[in-house]
Amino acid sequence: MKIVSIFTPKLFAFHYENNDDNEYDRNIELWQDANYLHKFAGKYVPKKDPVKYINDRFKDAEQIIDTIEEITNNKKDKLETFFQPLYES
Repeated sequence: MKIVSIFTPKLFAFHYENNDDNEYDRNIELWQDANYLHKFAGKYVPKKDPVKYINDRFKDAEQIIDTIEEITNNKKDKLETFFQPLYES
């Protein structure tokens, strides 16, 4: 496992050796994969409308992407306002 930088030098994600992508990229990709979400909902989300579940995850992924991009592009906000440091300096 490695810890890799995403978006900015101070924002990190885990990257496991057996995966091509880091955990942030891997999960965002899964949350935008209708086939994966349909299988997941059928197995782990009881009595839930799969189409609504899939659409909600699509919206969640888009909101996460937009929020992180907005935070990293807005020079007034500091990452520490939204994220906890991996370790205290």
